[in-house]
Amino acid sequence: LLSLPGIDRSKVPTIQFLDCWVMLFDKGKENNERGAILVEKMLDPEKYLKWNTNGGYVRTGTTYPGTATSFSAQNGDYHFSLEDIPQAYSHFTYTASGRRFLVCDLQGVLDTKQQPPVFEFTDPAIHYKKRTDRIDFGRTDLGENGIEQFFQTHVCSDLCRMVCRQWVDGSED
Repeated sequence: LLSLPGIDRSKVPTIQFLDCWVMLFDKGKENNERGAILVEKMLDPEKYLKWNTNGGYVRTGTTYPGTATSFSAQNGDYHFSLEDIPQAYSHFTYTASGRRFLVCDLQGVLDTKQQPPVFEFTDPAIHYKKRTDRIDFGRTDLGENGIEQFFQTHVCSDLCRMVCRQWVDGSED
C-alpha cells in the first residue's frame, strides 16, 4: 500500500497483527493439573469491528466518514476509504501467495491516535487452497470453500485493484 504512487505515508494506515502469548498456570495443587490461557493486548471494545469473516462476510458501509484517500497514477486517479484497506489486504494475500492462501477474519480496531494510524487485528483465519488430510491452519481454515465464499461477497475497490496489480510485482492480475 505504501508503495503506491502519491500515497501520503503519514496518513495511510498500516496493518499490524497483535502478538499473543500462551500463559500456563496450575489449576490445583492436589492433582498437578495445568491450564492455559491466550493473552494479548486489550483492544477498545467500543471501537472493535469485524471487517470480514472466514465464512464470507465482508463489511460494507462507512464507519469513518470523511476519510477517503486519493492518489494519482499514470493511468488515472484512484480513491479509497479506510474500510477498503482490510478487504484489499485479504485479496492481496491471495494474489501474492500465488492463489494458495487467503488471510481473512480481519477483526480489531483502527488506532487513529498513532501516526500513521494502525489497524490492529487479532485472531485472523487463513484459508489454504490445497488442504491436506490434516488441518493446515486450524479449524477456521475452510480451504478452497472459504476462499470462494470471500470472493462471492468481496467487491474490489480502486485500492484493491491497484495493490493486486503492477505496483506489487510488475504484472497484472
